[in-house]
Amino acid sequence: MYARALLPTDGSELARTVLEPLRGFLREGAAITLLTVVETEADAPAAEDSLESLRPELEAEGYEVHLRSASGAPGPAILSALRGGEFDLLAMTSHGRTGLRRIFAGSVTEEVMRESPTPLLVTTPRTQVRPRNGRLLACLDGSSRATELLPLVSSLAGQRADGHVVLLEVETFYSPEGTKLKLRSSAEVARELAPHARELNDAGVGTSIRVEVGDPAGRILRAADEEDVDAIVLCTHGRRGLLRFWTGSVAETVLREGTRPLLVLRSKQGPSGR
Repeated sequence: MYARALLPTDGSELARTVLEPLRGFLREGAAITLLTVVETEADAPAAEDSLESLRPELEAEGYEVHLRSASGAPGPAILSALRGGEFDLLAMTSHGRTGLRRIFAGSVTEEVMRESPTPLLVTTPRTQVRPRNGRLLACLDGSSRATELLPLVSSLAGQRADGHVVLLEVETFYSPEGTKLKLRSSAEVARELAPHARELNDAGVGTSIRVEVGDPAGRILRAADEEDVDAIVLCTHGRRGLLRFWTGSVAETVLREGTRPLLVLRSKQGPSGR
């Protein structure tokens, strides 16, 4: 569970979309810093005042609340706030369109997703509020980088006695570049995932394996609904989008069309190799 979250917001109802999912990832008494990004420093006092409406609600729930403002372009301002290592989680709402609110533009989310040094929890107005059940969908792609998310999902799911992780790998017919790929059998993929499942089980986390064939984004969304998970967890390498098959377009589709929060972890490895 996370202890120090950064929440870029303008105090609007749109910004509140991420609050309920965020609560499920925070430890008791966690600190939440509400960040507003303005065009000029002169706008900062009024912008911080607009965040005051969120403070009583969060403090009543036992959270430690701080207000902060920054000026300039939203993406760089958010990333700058993260670089000091003060926060262990970033939570954002994305609308996917540039014309609504500058801080919630899809392009801002994509920029932050590529570069964020901390895990990113992101929602959209489509994200539905559901009773939390401790189930997470961990999306793997056969690379060693993708397995970096396993300690994260183990820690998160392990906070609940009924915590459960679904390990999902999608075999697809074509690479992001359009090259036709040789499909592995579901049994072969399941055998590769089995050691990861045992590792999670040994840590006391219930685990199941799911192998799909087809369009990655569509299969991720279907699995998330059928498995009734709290969140979808992905790993990025921070250069060309998501690992191997989890290209930028896949991430955007999952975020745009999905109804569940997306938790993104940036890989510490480089962009090459499996």
